[in-house]
Amino acid sequence: MPDLPYDLELIAVSKSYDENAVVNDVSFAMKKGEFLSLLGPSGCGKTTTLSMIAGFETPTRGEIKIRNERIDDRPPERRNIGMVFQNYALFPHMKVAENIGFGLRMRGTPRAEIAQRVIESARLVKVEHLLDRLPRQLSGGQQQRVALARALIVQPALLLLDEPFGALDRLLREEMQIEVRSLLKRLGITTVFVTHDQDEALSMSDRVAVMFAGNIGQIDMPQALYDSPRTELVAGFIGKATFIPGRLEGDPLRFVSPDGTFDVPATHAPPSSGDATYFLRPEAIRIATNASHYQNEVSGSVIASTFFGDRKMIMVGTPSDQRFLVAVDRSTALEIGAPVRIGWMTAHAALFQGGLRQ
Repeated sequence: MPDLPYDLELIAVSKSYDENAVVNDVSFAMKKGEFLSLLGPSGCGKTTTLSMIAGFETPTRGEIKIRNERIDDRPPERRNIGMVFQNYALFPHMKVAENIGFGLRMRGTPRAEIAQRVIESARLVKVEHLLDRLPRQLSGGQQQRVALARALIVQPALLLLDEPFGALDRLLREEMQIEVRSLLKRLGITTVFVTHDQDEALSMSDRVAVMFAGNIGQIDMPQALYDSPRTELVAGFIGKATFIPGRLEGDPLRFVSPDGTFDVPATHAPPSSGDATYFLRPEAIRIATNASHYQNEVSGSVIASTFFGDRKMIMVGTPSDQRFLVAVDRSTALEIGAPVRIGWMTAHAALFQGGLRQ
């Protein structure tokens, strides 16, 4: 049996305004049912990329395909795409049932079929009891569910989500993330999700594309992004981390910093002497005791401590003013200013040179 075409494919897609590149040669492909997040800081190009997929922006160059058909020259209404915006964009003068069924009416679907499918779609997102209400009579979470039902009722080839949880409070946002992800997985809907919230992207996605200045810095599964960032930019954007500036010197090479000399972690290719950056995640660093046998150790003092309920994060400062973020057990009692020694195994570190992981 031949391989099925990708549900969505972007091939060297770029967008420029007055010679200023906003998106630069972005390429990726998605299989049916995949959930991909476009993640990055404001102005990185993620929303422009989503707008080009939707048809609200025209690429300066490149191709966009849905199920092997090129669609970048089609208007939005002819792309078979569902979309949910951050502000939900519900029609204020229409009742919930009318809002959900709007796309089918625009397609000329018979009235009886619309009524049946509105009920089915409303049940999917648990708003069947709200069909006679107006949008202003709904909570933010209910409006979001209605917007999702409106997008899904047309049975789109592709669903686009543009920061749809941004207007919700934290608890409701987390509940909706779980519900929406579970529903889309069950329905097998291919989804592109735009967010600047890394926790949201990592928890919901099959893959995440991290964007900077119009380019994809890395596209990978969430755990791979966290454990094996390919660039210093990605490493700093995903999760929390400690970066130690220094140099690689000697034979064999050792990493030399103002706070000591450390073992060089394993690399994909032999690194060269010169400037480098040592990289550590907070959970890789431990509080050292007399009984500890860490390959690398540093002395400092506690300069900050943050309680997160299930864990604590402390910041250790050294005489050179280097800051180390250390994940510790929630019961760890260390006062601000307390002297402390920390350590780590070399295998839990990484090395960057010229911004690239070695």
